[in-house]
Order: sequence, then structure tokens, then C-alpha cells
Amino acid sequence: MLYYLLKNMLYPKPDGLAIICLKVIVYWDYTF
Repeated sequence: MLYYLLKNMLYPKPDGLAIICLKVIVYWDYTF
């Protein structure tokens, strides 16, 4: 669900901050 929400946020324009957020989410997903 969180990934879907983030993907919706990324759609307008995938800037550097959005990419960093995505990496954090992926890292958090693997850790927990």
C-alpha cells in the first residue's frame, strides 16, 4: 500500500528527493 502511494507521488516528476525516498522505502522493506 505504501509503495502504491509513493508511486502515485512519483508520477508527476521523479526528482532526486523522490528517488531517495524510494531507495529508503526499499531499504526499509528489506530490513524489516
